[in-house]
Amino acid sequence: MKSRHHDVQANNVVQGPGVATMLSMKEILAITVPVAVVINSVAWAIAVCLIVREKERARVEIARLEADEKEPLHLLPGEYIPEEALRERYRQ
Repeated sequence: MKSRHHDVQANNVVQGPGVATMLSMKEILAITVPVAVVINSVAWAIAVCLIVREKERARVEIARLEADEKEPLHLLPGEYIPEEALRERYRQ
């Protein structure tokens, strides 16, 4: 029959209530590497999404500026532009 001390050295795991568990380097890497990969992938996805969204906003703003150069809006304070007119003016 194996002693408790022998089990601890053989498995690098201490078993029992209230005793801290020790993990081997392989087990630590088996946990941390996939977690790091997931975090990295999510960070890249967010960065790409933000870049694409900003480029699209810039493209829309340039189109609006070009449309304003062609025929500027002449509005008095409080005037209302119908939504259809705005859609026609800034359609893409």
